[in-house]
Amino acid sequence: MTAFLFVAAVAAPFGEVVCGRRLALAAHAAGHRVAFLHTSQVAPVFDGAPFPRGVIDDVLPTLGAALRDAVRTRGFDVVVLVDALATFGVFGAAMRALIASCGTKVVALDLWSCHETSLSCDMGDITTRLDPVIVELPSLRPAPVARPEAPGAYRGLPDLAPLSAEDRVHTRASLGIGAHERVIFTATGAWQAASKYPRQPSMHRLAEGWPSALGLVLRRLGPVRVLHVGPTPLPLGDGYVHVPQVPPAEFHRLLGASDVTIGNNVMATSIASALALDIPSVVIGNSRPCTSLTDASELAPDVRAWLTPMLPLGTFAVLPLGLHDFVAPVLGDNPFIDAIDRCELLDPDATARRVTALLDGDPAKRAARASYRARIATLPSGLDRLVQLA
Repeated sequence: MTAFLFVAAVAAPFGEVVCGRRLALAAHAAGHRVAFLHTSQVAPVFDGAPFPRGVIDDVLPTLGAALRDAVRTRGFDVVVLVDALATFGVFGAAMRALIASCGTKVVALDLWSCHETSLSCDMGDITTRLDPVIVELPSLRPAPVARPEAPGAYRGLPDLAPLSAEDRVHTRASLGIGAHERVIFTATGAWQAASKYPRQPSMHRLAEGWPSALGLVLRRLGPVRVLHVGPTPLPLGDGYVHVPQVPPAEFHRLLGASDVTIGNNVMATSIASALALDIPSVVIGNSRPCTSLTDASELAPDVRAWLTPMLPLGTFAVLPLGLHDFVAPVLGDNPFIDAIDRCELLDPDATARRVTALLDGDPAKRAARASYRARIATLPSGLDRLVQLA
């Protein structure tokens, strides 16, 4: 039996914490000793979890020292850093000190395949560099998004089955949505709110402008319902249904009752759930920087109107952070991309055409999703990888 301490020290990455929770549940079920430390914002993820857990908000300023004490007094064999990229981004020096002094193995849950990147994070108006120690740690990398052949890659699709026709109808009815209406699912996190970025103008603009950008696509789709799971409602007009952040089982039920997901984060862990449920995913990003309307003379009038207050507009793969260049090496020639649709922010017409095709079934894309699931099914489980590293 191994004693694992999982640590999710960053405030609001629900998806990443869900990924860590799955690993912790598997380890607990296999008879290992498990505990999980997390912030209060993600506490709903742990409703009903069978292992000990604790909120660490009060010790975040001295996190490294607090974790060393926990390891020494409780006798943990392995510390698992959930969402290692964000953890090192926020607590870099403290994490390096922890690794050097805690006296036990530290494992990174690396959802971003940092070993494939340059470690330079293009975030809005600035570029930051990750501590190289993040790629020196033994790492677990869930696929998706990791390449199946990546070191530490494991079967990261959750164990979910598509909802039955009866369950879909019942779930929709509970939300006031008809059985035959077309439902677009979207999810947002607290970390994506404009209020989080008062001193980062480009991130603030992107976060503030996202609902209107999504509205440009929705207006081109005809009659659809929008089911949004997130901390605060979005101004998306008639047909919109908002559900606050919910535990994983409820999230999966709502997702499974939908027809297509639209998101703005190509690295979102919710895409893995959509793939497992065979729900098509469209991810909107921007690969085209614009400094003035002269760069966008051919755009539709409503797109130009949206763009005007957004200038200068940077690239992004993860809204509002950016990270377009950071994740490009991870996604290049990655079979994950064949299983989803990536669309451009400034081309809502093309996005609407893809969404419509997916709503109509798109057999080629359905086959691509099935092929990807079959490839991921050949990988070791997360628990197998974790025990191997331990």
